[in-house]
Amino acid sequence: MLTPKKTIPSLAVSMLALTGCGGNGGNSGTGGTGGTGGNGGNSLTGALQAFCMNFVDCRSELFDTVQDCRDRYNNDIFPYYNIENADCEAAFLSYFNCGAALRCEEILAVSNRCADEFDAFVKICVLGMQ
Repeated sequence: MLTPKKTIPSLAVSMLALTGCGGNGGNSGTGGTGGTGGNGGNSLTGALQAFCMNFVDCRSELFDTVQDCRDRYNNDIFPYYNIENADCEAAFLSYFNCGAALRCEEILAVSNRCADEFDAFVKICVLGMQ
């Protein structure tokens, strides 16, 4: 029997980690609407927008549009973590801002410079540690 509250967080963590999985890369900053990369700022909404813009440009096989990416996080991932908790929200914010600034080559690599941010997210939001 499937237990969604236990299964979905594991799937969500896998989804977040997809940023560093293989594929064929393009050039950073190509395509997209309104540019890609950069920093989404201090709001989770802005950071997610920047992250999704970069992710769609570099990993278009996973999401058709930036809105599709945002919907996936807002509807399928955020509900399983306590993002109202300031520490968890800060961990997501840090991860999304880091991911938004990656070049496609980094996103397509097996690992990238956002590993520390991802580890902090897992520690705070998944494991509930401070």
